[in-house]
Amino acid sequence: MGYKKAAEVMESAIIRGLNVLGNNVNKRIQDGLETGKDINGKAFKELKQSTKDERSRLGYDERPLIREGKMRGTKKDPATRSQMKFVISMTGKNRGSHYGAFHNEGYTTAAKSAWPGKRVPKRKWFGLPKEFVKGGKEMKKIKTQIARTLLE
Repeated sequence: MGYKKAAEVMESAIIRGLNVLGNNVNKRIQDGLETGKDINGKAFKELKQSTKDERSRLGYDERPLIREGKMRGTKKDPATRSQMKFVISMTGKNRGSHYGAFHNEGYTTAAKSAWPGKRVPKRKWFGLPKEFVKGGKEMKKIKTQIARTLLE
């Protein structure tokens, strides 16, 4: 195999690997919200009973971070030859802000909100899960997959 062909095979393998990684990270974020776990697999702090009661009364989901389900919306832009990276973005917005970012860091409600001055705890639901970083179980799988592709 010539150098040009080898470079094309490597580039293609890396792009495929990045997209598999991105898809798996995005799925892990969604699964974490569904199961009530943060990006490191720890359970979210339970909602107070008064919050659960209010949500139930209004017909909303009672699980942490899933009131209406809008925050589950994320978008993955794939890696391409011109952009050797994938990007996962939050899509849920309220008044122009990605409200999932506030939940990721924790915040205090506004003075004019229905529950003024209430501290909402940090629930790290969005980001790169530990199994997808260097040395993580999923990252090792992706590296192996890329290496196998290159050896074919």
